[in-house]
Amino acid sequence: MSYIGAQPTDTPSLSHQTFYGFKYNVATGNLTIDVIDDDTKIIKLPDPSILDAEDYTDHFWSQDGVSYGWGNNGHIKVIYP
Repeated sequence: MSYIGAQPTDTPSLSHQTFYGFKYNVATGNLTIDVIDDDTKIIKLPDPSILDAEDYTDHFWSQDGVSYGWGNNGHIKVIYP
């Protein structure tokens, strides 16, 4: 599991951090990024032994906000503050 900033055992806890979850739809090629920084949505982490199209392909928590953009070669890039 990747963490940017504090680890889960540090203060503040994960409840004070933002969750970034990536979902990739193989059938359509669409990439969705969920950014959750409040309690409006339940975060369901994937079971590594079960492949489910609705699961997050990757995820991380961050104390600092990140944004996304397109790189010069057409790949998505993460912009850290």
